[in-house]
Amino acid sequence: MIKGRGLGGYLMAARGLKEALVARKPETVDMARRRSFLRPEQVVLTRGPSRRVAAVFNPAIEVDGGDALIYARIELGYYTYASIIGELRVSLEDLLDGSLDSLERVEARPVIVPGVWADFWGAEDPRLSYVGGVKHLVYTGRTIFYFAGEKTPGRTYPVVAAEDGGSWAKRGYIALRGERSQLVISDKNAFLVEAESGVYAFHRIHDVTGRFYLLVSRVDWPPRGDGFARIEARESWIVMEASPFEDKIGWSSLVHGYKGGRGEHLVILHSVEAETLRYKVFAALVRMGREPELVAVTPRFIMEPREPEEVFGDRPHTIYPCGAWLVDDEVLISYGAGDMASGFASIDLSVLMEELDRGRLD
Repeated sequence: MIKGRGLGGYLMAARGLKEALVARKPETVDMARRRSFLRPEQVVLTRGPSRRVAAVFNPAIEVDGGDALIYARIELGYYTYASIIGELRVSLEDLLDGSLDSLERVEARPVIVPGVWADFWGAEDPRLSYVGGVKHLVYTGRTIFYFAGEKTPGRTYPVVAAEDGGSWAKRGYIALRGERSQLVISDKNAFLVEAESGVYAFHRIHDVTGRFYLLVSRVDWPPRGDGFARIEARESWIVMEASPFEDKIGWSSLVHGYKGGRGEHLVILHSVEAETLRYKVFAALVRMGREPELVAVTPRFIMEPREPEEVFGDRPHTIYPCGAWLVDDEVLISYGAGDMASGFASIDLSVLMEELDRGRLD
């Protein structure tokens, strides 16, 4: 166990945790080719109190034949900054060749809207997961306690929704065991990974002491009952921590379609630079056995804000990935740009793996 105040005493350290802190450097080699951007003025909601979209950002992505399914966070206004998740279908070719930028109208179908106590004040930042062959979205739910105060436990939880015939059912929320959950201010950046030894949640905890923990937790699965259930995280490992040059880091997305040996999963992460508060992107390989193990990290950041859509917006200098899909030996990344638009970029897999080989920890 790792000793300390707050949650620290309850958490186990994964192999590779300390080595990663040494391996990572405050340097960037931006290897991402920007493909296209989707802006709020292009998007029209099919239903809602207003059809006008103020922001469309932080999207997950799924490649479906010749199409790309985009699950984006959509804002209608800024009074409480409450958001929904909308589904957009676009041509993959248009997305890759930049034609998406010039489309005048892209319809967004609301698929996740506030409806339970765990997402009363909004549904944010979806990640795509497949468990048991069923498509799930895991998103950040802003709970009924969200505006109770910045240090109030339970402000956000990861909420799990499953697709069934084109509609979505909210299955439950992920929470730590018992009284440990009372030490958590927010829990977000989550997605699910199915492994031979069970189902695991990759998620980030912010505890009552102000510390952030990047966790992998074994969760009870499937959710119990037919209603909205508590999905308990029974065992949790700290897999990565922020380096001295970072304010915080977080999970972004599993790279879907990547087939690694020995249970290795390719994961995209984001970072907030300590001095400038700029968002940057890096990657890691996590091996899922009986316990998670961090086996490689990119020593340098692989992407940072450079385009106008990324440099200014509602939140300047922000690139925030929520989706990644392997397409023809390239990692297609979907991300929020400036907390206003959605960006799509690709990285050659061989180039990314070469950078990961520079940061091997095993």
